[in-house]
Amino acid sequence: MIKMLAVNKNVFFLFAVAFVLLSAFTITRLFAQESRRLDGASIVGSQATVPQVIAVLRDENLRKNDPKRVVEAIERAGELEAVEAIDALTKLLTFSRTYDWEHLSPDTENEIHIITPAGRYPAVQALTSIGKHSLPALTEVIKEEESNSLASNNATAAILYFFRDELSEGVNYFETASKTALSPVAAQRLLHVAQKIDEFGKIK
Repeated sequence: MIKMLAVNKNVFFLFAVAFVLLSAFTITRLFAQESRRLDGASIVGSQATVPQVIAVLRDENLRKNDPKRVVEAIERAGELEAVEAIDALTKLLTFSRTYDWEHLSPDTENEIHIITPAGRYPAVQALTSIGKHSLPALTEVIKEEESNSLASNNATAAILYFFRDELSEGVNYFETASKTALSPVAAQRLLHVAQKIDEFGKIK
């Protein structure tokens, strides 16, 4: 009888230890999940940090399922002048936003709205807010994308903003960059932007 009680106590003790360990594991896992949630796509707004913003910018599912949250993250990156977000933003140069009034019935009276590239594609505005730190990444976009593609045109829109007061500096920048390009195609694309900047100066 005494031996049986001892065995039962041992079994109970082992069961209690297992229960505590399992509970601790479950709680730890829940906290880890919550931490990932807070660090990820669930927080975007005026209090969002740069890592939280970048997590949203890189989340491809959110672009389809919650595009407004992505727009908020892009705008927040611009507000923070987040240099760390530049690479993620350049990948979103063609990510467009829609406005509520665009969903109105054609029969509904509505004001005429002019939408600029920065208005339609929020990454353009965010990159211009970050400033010339974005220029190297935008230059890479120009080299990699076909001239007059949407990505290239939007990158050029941001570049024009950087050189708006010194257009000749922009022309020189891209002409010089074309001389060190690794391929004739990339060089031609850089020269194409230099030409656009020059033409913009003539009509300005």
